[in-house]
Amino acid sequence: MPGKVPNTFDYQHPQENSTIGSERSFLNTTLEYVPSNPKPIRARRIPLWAPLRSRTFRALWIASLISNFGTWMHGVGAAWLMTELSSDTRLNALVSACESLPMFLLALPAGALADIFDRRKMLAIMQTCAFLTTGLLAALTFGNQTGAGVLLMFTALLAVCSALASPAWQSITPEIVKRSHYSAAVGLGGISWNLARVLGPTLGGVIIGKLAPIIGNLSAPAAVFALNAVSFLAVVAVVLSWKRSPRLATLPPEHVLGAMRAGLSYVRYTPTMRAVLVRVLGFILFSSAFWALLSIHARKDLGLSATEYGTMLGFFGAGAITVGASIERLRARFSPDALVTISSLGTALGLVLLATVHDLWLTRLVMLVNGFAWPLAMLSFQVAVVKSVPDWVRSRAASLFLLTFSGGSALGSIIWGMVARQTSIPTAMYCGAAGLVTSVLVLRKFRVEETTRATQEPSNHWPEPIFEIAVEPSRGPVLVTTEFFIAPENARAFVEAMKPIRMLRLREGALRWNLYQDAATPRRWVETMLLDSWNDHLRQHARVSVEGAELEAHAWKYHEGHESPFVSHLIAERALLWEDEEAMLDDDEDEDDENVEPTGRFARWGWGT
Repeated sequence: MPGKVPNTFDYQHPQENSTIGSERSFLNTTLEYVPSNPKPIRARRIPLWAPLRSRTFRALWIASLISNFGTWMHGVGAAWLMTELSSDTRLNALVSACESLPMFLLALPAGALADIFDRRKMLAIMQTCAFLTTGLLAALTFGNQTGAGVLLMFTALLAVCSALASPAWQSITPEIVKRSHYSAAVGLGGISWNLARVLGPTLGGVIIGKLAPIIGNLSAPAAVFALNAVSFLAVVAVVLSWKRSPRLATLPPEHVLGAMRAGLSYVRYTPTMRAVLVRVLGFILFSSAFWALLSIHARKDLGLSATEYGTMLGFFGAGAITVGASIERLRARFSPDALVTISSLGTALGLVLLATVHDLWLTRLVMLVNGFAWPLAMLSFQVAVVKSVPDWVRSRAASLFLLTFSGGSALGSIIWGMVARQTSIPTAMYCGAAGLVTSVLVLRKFRVEETTRATQEPSNHWPEPIFEIAVEPSRGPVLVTTEFFIAPENARAFVEAMKPIRMLRLREGALRWNLYQDAATPRRWVETMLLDSWNDHLRQHARVSVEGAELEAHAWKYHEGHESPFVSHLIAERALLWEDEEAMLDDDEDEDDENVEPTGRFARWGWGT
């Protein structure tokens, strides 16, 4: 941790600030404080096709389109095969559980792994595993060796591959397109998914229908399984051809559990992320009534055939594709929070109309309205999540978005299914619509906003401390203190200025943070933060952002004297290396007495001393 803010904000050259002796005059600097509170961003209009100018993104988008077609075709094949294997409705419910449960259980660990390791390699490995899994299922199905239990097992394995790959997949787009093009890239992704949603099931059904009379009903789905397997290879080929810029790592990778905890802490102490996740939950919990009840409403209340139901979904897909193509125009005109509000109210209107209208063509128009409204919120949420976090935690933020979405969707489906069973399907839809309107009113203080990239960039203004003792980097805890001398008339303003710094410290790795006033010397204030290990504190050095530097400049201007605030490091005794232990780093771990409260040695340093 630093003892002061440097004289300049030229963060491109942190080596200029490496001379400790030259940085004593904190009060003589002329830093201008710019409040870092996130402001709503109105995006300038970017052509939808702009991200396609990137050759890597273009290739990846085409590969993902092929893979999306394979996924929807596979879904048709699995549903067909399960109905041929068993008429037990409980097995169909288990298929849905096998598809959704892995995402709920594995999203956060997958996000941690994607932030720790190379996202490109992780994607390639997961897509290869999906290829092998689907290929083996195709072979077993072609040989009439697939039973209901085998199909459920392979469905779960594919869902595991998808859950482990999804956070990395969402996180790589900012690496291959310009930041200003990201929302357009998300729109193109939505077009890819919904185009496959509209045409994929039809294509899969045609293939199965043509092959069933030739090779049998039980073997026909093998063809779509095989095509899905090949579609995974397209993604693998593009990912492996991507020449990703290597990330320079000077510290060992985080442990998975520690990385998960850091991701949760970041979201907990970042208001913009908390607001997005609260709004995601509020939206999906009530809008899930649409997807949970749509198929049974079409069959039971509207009396539609499978073909007519398919055309309904086609109208929804057409609306979603239109929104994906128009996302940049909408973002240029409305704020992200306004788009989410419009989406929520539009989806509520769609639920009311769907429950009321019974004419087929009017129902199709209602589905078109829902196709406009529902994806608008999801696109806005996705852009806000990825744009509002730094790279070191991006996959974990994406995983928590997926976790909130999948958990809220599953919970909402259960709730609305129970409501429909106790009352009626239209009543459940009316309740879902009322819930959406209520969520807009109740959650209006949780605004969906995006922060600027400049405030997320590393500031690199904390120089490395100089120690005179040896420390085992992976051990701890470590207590970092900063001493200030504040005039009594400035004390209240200083405390207010330190409040946002608390949030920054906790989201960048600190386990605890406090600000103390010396009872004997009231002018003396001490900031303390506790970290798990010395490595965690070094990671904190790399994570401190421009926003943090601005807030420090604002708070530390109240410090009196020509010397800058004095920083100390207290290292727990079990993290120290005595002279006879420096050559035996691995031998002393088992000798630590875990029942003894660790004491500390004072490792203190200051500027120009």
